[in-house]
Formats: sequence, C-alpha cells, structure tokens
Amino acid sequence: IYTGTTRVEGGTLEIDGSIGGSGEVVVNHSGVSGGMTDGRLLIDSAGARTLGNAGTGSGDLIVGDDNFGYLQHGADPGPTAATSTVGHDLIVGRSAGGDGLVDVNDGTTLNVTNQLRIGNGAGTGIVNVKAGSTLNVLGNTTIIDSPVPPDFGTLNIAGAFNENGDLIVGDNFTGVVNQTAGTASVNNDMNATGNLIMGRTSATSVGTYNLTDGTLWVHGDGTTAAGPAFGNSDIGAVGVGVVNQNGGTVLNDTHMTVGAGAAGSQYNLAAGTLNFRDRVASTQAVATDNAASTLTVASGGDFNFTGGTLMNVSTIDVTAAPAQSGAMYAGTFLQEGGDFVIGVDGGLDVNDANLTRALTQINGNFAQTGGSLTVDIFGDKVRGRSGEAGDNFFNLGDPLVYATDSDLLYVTGTAELDGSVDLTIASDLQLPPWGWYDVVFANGGITLGSGFSVNGGAGLYRILDTPNGQILQVAVPEPATLAVWSLLGLALAGFGWLKRRRAA
Repeated sequence: IYTGTTRVEGGTLEIDGSIGGSGEVVVNHSGVSGGMTDGRLLIDSAGARTLGNAGTGSGDLIVGDDNFGYLQHGADPGPTAATSTVGHDLIVGRSAGGDGLVDVNDGTTLNVTNQLRIGNGAGTGIVNVKAGSTLNVLGNTTIIDSPVPPDFGTLNIAGAFNENGDLIVGDNFTGVVNQTAGTASVNNDMNATGNLIMGRTSATSVGTYNLTDGTLWVHGDGTTAAGPAFGNSDIGAVGVGVVNQNGGTVLNDTHMTVGAGAAGSQYNLAAGTLNFRDRVASTQAVATDNAASTLTVASGGDFNFTGGTLMNVSTIDVTAAPAQSGAMYAGTFLQEGGDFVIGVDGGLDVNDANLTRALTQINGNFAQTGGSLTVDIFGDKVRGRSGEAGDNFFNLGDPLVYATDSDLLYVTGTAELDGSVDLTIASDLQLPPWGWYDVVFANGGITLGSGFSVNGGAGLYRILDTPNGQILQVAVPEPATLAVWSLLGLALAGFGWLKRRRAA
C-alpha cells in the first residue's frame, strides 16, 4: 500500500491492489520528454482497485504533472476485466510542461469520483476511451482545456463515456472531443442539468466536437426547485464552439444555442441525425416529462444544414442570426440539404382532447435551397400524433388555431421553398376526397422555386392567402376525379398546381 505522494519516474508501477492514502498519486517522468513507458502506471489484470482515497482535496490521480505521464488501464490488446476508481480528481497534464496520456482499454471500467480535467488550463493531455471500455465521471464536471498545441486537451471516444454533470470543451483555452463510435452521455440525475458547454469562460476559448459515428446524448433526469431539469447545449457560450457532425446521432433533450458568445461558432450538420427528443409540441402545454425544445442561432453563430436529419424541435429562433451565403436575408434558417422532419414525435398522445396540431415554429425567415421537408399526415398513424379533426376545405382562417390532420411548419417571416415536401402517410388509411392539408404557413408569404416538388399523395399543391400570411397546402390522396378536374381549366386555379403568391 502506497500512502502520501507516490511518484513514478522513468519506470513502470504495476498495480495489482489499491493505492491508498489521502495524498496525490502522481504519474510523471521528471526531466524526460520520453516515450510511452516513461512514467507509466500499468493496470493489466482483472479485479477492482482504488487509486487514491476519496475526500475533498485528496485522492487525486495526476497523469503528467510537469512532464510526461501515462496511465494504461487494461492490457492492450484486451479485453481485461479490470475496474478502477479514482478517489477524487483525475488530472491529465496538470502543470505547464505537463503531458498526460490515459488509455482506457477494452473490457475495463475507469470511475472518476469527482472531476476529470484534461489539460487543466496549463498542460496538455489526451484521454482515449477505446472500444469496449467505459469511463464514468461520477462527480460534477469534465473540463477539457489547454493552451498547448497541437493536441491541446483532447478526449477521444470509441467506447462509453458517461459524465454525470457538465461537459466543458474549451474553458479558457482550447478543448477537442473526437467521437468515432460508442456513446457519450452528459447527464446529471441528482439536482441539476447535464449540459454541453463549449467555449465557456473566455472570448478566446475554443471548443470543438467532431462526431463521425456513435451517439452523443445531452440530457438530465433530475428535479430542481423550478421543476424537471433537462440537458442543454451551449455552443460558444462566451468564446467559440464548433460541432462538426458527419454521422452518428446527437440527442439533445431541450435547448441548444449556437453563437451566444464570440463570432465564429457553428453547428455543421452534414450527415447523421440531430434529434431534440421533444415529445410534446409547444402548442400543447400539457407535458409532464419534458419542456418544449428550442434551437437558437444567435448573433455569433451559424447553423449549416447541408445533410443528415433534423427532427423533433419545437422552436427555431434565428431572429438574431447573421446573414448566410445562400439566404436572401439575415435572420434566416437555411436548409441546403438533408431532411427536416416537421413536428414532434409525441404530438397529442398527452391529451386526446386537444386537437392542436404538432408544430415546428421558425422565428425569422426560412430558406430551403435543397433537401426535403418531411410532414406527417395523420401523424397518430405514422410517427407521433397530429390533430384528429380534418381540414375544412373552405377554411382560410389562421391555421395556428383550427384543428388539422397534418403537422405544420410555421414561419413568422418569409418562406422560400426550392426543395421537396415529402409526405408520410400511413398505408392503411382510407382518406376522404377533397383532402387538402396545410404543411407550411408563413406570415411574410411563401415563394416557390423552380426545384420545388411534392412527393407523396397526389403531388398537387396550392398557396392560399389568409389575413395573416400564406398557407402551402398539399392534396392527399390523388382524387379519383382528377382526370375530370383537368378538363375544367380555370376551375383548378388556386387549388391545383398553381403557384399563387400574395398580391403586392
């Protein structure tokens, strides 16, 4: 049993039991830049261990204090059925000149009782959570932050990473997360939210999350004085945050803000799925298990939607967003590709008596230059649950207040559509004739481009004027009398494939 401060310099300390005591355990090779085996703590046999006793200000495991240190947790190649618990903080690259490396190898579980700090704002560190392994941070925070290039502070995830509080990527300096597989869960199940915060404290801080595969889940299951607690993502809180999603799945339980801090923050959705997991539409204020979700693009941010799927978000606020190339106006949510799924999965499951449809609202303008809008018709038979009362064929009132069987995209500004609207309809439904359904309502009017199309149903659409804007409606299914209608000429005006625009 080692007590007090234990230092490993220029060799390997192989642990079969526990390291006790209330002091620090420092893995370091003073004065040597060294290779992997210089200053190595090796755990390569099965069993459970404690690395430093628990207690505030004690029991820390420091890997790379003022030089290089290496923690190899499990044999490589594995698997190794080893479980270790760090009594307090795991600090990787603690001081200036500190360079830490931690490999959590196949089959092992490494538990950190309090904080995980990679880089510590002074040194540099890398933590690799490899396939088949688990890293649990049981305390309140993981901070990835370093001023030292090229690695800065880096967390590489291919296994399971569970953070019981907040994941902070770039606090005062720079932090990077690379996820290629596995699951990263950011959660607090006690009394606070589990948040992803990027570029947290300084205007010069930069946090980057690169996701190519696997799942990132930002959530919270606790309860605060104000009610249920939920996960939020703050991408560029004070500094700059960048998320590059080229695959995989992001589950964001409630709110996401891009660019509240310094200019340059981005969420780049090129592939994979961004799912806000909203289970209740914002118009249906009867939820008990979550709050309505929001995506806010602030003055310092861009949301670049070029591929993948965006779904289950109640409100998108771009009123303060800067102008983007391809959009006519500032304050515009731009879709250049991918699939934008309108409405939320829960719909009216929470209250059958409430016939308000499932709704996605954009505060600002919407420009679709590519990709698809996916809309449920009779959503209770497809994915979630939309309204149960049919549209009135002659109802040109406010579609936000009358019931309908279709989910709706509501835009407070203008809507420019030059991609497709894809209708999702249950195959066993017997839909009535004269089935026209609202899919887009824009207070500032709707413009259709040459590339616009409707997939599903009759493939017909029309734009109708209302006192408060314009409605895009689609015909579902193709009426049996369509061949007769085609002979009526002007009788089709206004509700066939005519692209009606608002009068000047």
